[in-house]
Amino acid sequence: MNPDRLDRWLGLVAIAHIIAGLALPFVLLRTDWLDAWLPLADRDARTAFALFGPTVASWGLLMLFLVQHGLRRNQAWAANALIAGILVWAPLDAAICYAYGWMHAVALDAVASAAILIPALWRRVQIARSAT
Repeated sequence: MNPDRLDRWLGLVAIAHIIAGLALPFVLLRTDWLDAWLPLADRDARTAFALFGPTVASWGLLMLFLVQHGLRRNQAWAANALIAGILVWAPLDAAICYAYGWMHAVALDAVASAAILIPALWRRVQIARSAT
């Protein structure tokens, strides 16, 4: 697959993380309609989920940096960082979600992981091939 397309895809995934992460606190803390759609146990639970938003946004910013300043320059360290980040985050996050019966979150983890890990692995292979 074309490296530019992979980089563009990873950049879009990063931007989606930034937007979703910045929106999450506002959606969870400022909307009453959400109660009917996604009832949370209490205000503390809603606040805890809202605090996760900035973490998601910061992940997106870091990912965008890796794409723009590493992958677009065919630097293996950027692909390695993306791969390592997913391998550290995804299994533990999915295991915790599974333990609490949050199967929708396990599915979201799988989709997010695949959307980043597969292109990052492919780019790593492309970078290694271009170095030889």
